[in-house]
Amino acid sequence: MNDSSDEALVMGISASSGQPLPHVTTEGLSAMAKREAQPNAERSSLESRTAPDAPKFRGVVREIDDPNNLAEAGWGVVFARDCAPAIRQALQPLIELRKKQAGDLFKLFEGASAPAPGEPAVKWINRNGATLDVVDPYKGIPYFLLLVGSPESIPFELQYTLDMYWAVGRLFFSTPEEYARYAVSVVAYEVAPVVKTSRQVALFATAHDFDRATQLFMAKVAEPLTKPDGPYGALGSKQQFALRTFLGKDATNEHFAKILTGDIDGGMPALIVSGTHGMEFDLGDARQAEAQGALVCQDWPGYGSIGANQW
Repeated sequence: MNDSSDEALVMGISASSGQPLPHVTTEGLSAMAKREAQPNAERSSLESRTAPDAPKFRGVVREIDDPNNLAEAGWGVVFARDCAPAIRQALQPLIELRKKQAGDLFKLFEGASAPAPGEPAVKWINRNGATLDVVDPYKGIPYFLLLVGSPESIPFELQYTLDMYWAVGRLFFSTPEEYARYAVSVVAYEVAPVVKTSRQVALFATAHDFDRATQLFMAKVAEPLTKPDGPYGALGSKQQFALRTFLGKDATNEHFAKILTGDIDGGMPALIVSGTHGMEFDLGDARQAEAQGALVCQDWPGYGSIGANQW
């Protein structure tokens, strides 16, 4: 939010105009809130979780000692009903690894057990033996869920309803070969005796002197994350991760490339946290599929135009 008004500032730059995306007005936010305020099962569940007197929330029932242990929390994959067999085959290396890790709590949802077109999330949850509540992986749906399919086949509404309680991710690529590369990459990383990444976090955030949105992000988010004496300590410190900062003038295209290749002190970070504008391409722009959401780096000189070497 703007610190001198209630206007919500949007992080995004139009590739065609070089201008920030339109800000969200208070009237727009109010209309959105009213539209989402209709009572339903999802809203009731969320309100019970966020009530002032609600107990501290865990994703899984208290009988699960370690939610990160797939043998306790479970892992499942939800294939869209129109998912091609070649995609399932491409993901087989990952599926086999997760079967070994999750054991009896591994589960595939495909065909009739997958969400039907237009099926509400709560209905799908219920018919698989669970409820919209803290997850018990022994009651039909594992805690970790991978959705495989397009937003048309598995709507975002279903994904985000599940995400209220389950740990949910999505894969959607254009070709089976891309799914295969993803699966092979994940498996190779997890089974490697020595991983390429180091126990450190890279914090990358811009602050353009002509742009209020990035200035506010820097002051209110990025800089506080670097403070060891802050209320939560420096980013990653509790997990014993080193912190490498690339802020303001250091948040360049060149430095971001070095982060990705590990050409920084300590090597390739295990985690990158970024705070920048993102690129927005018009419908029909040939660059949209490849570059939508690309990070706008400190190299960008100002409103009115933006080049590919600045994101």
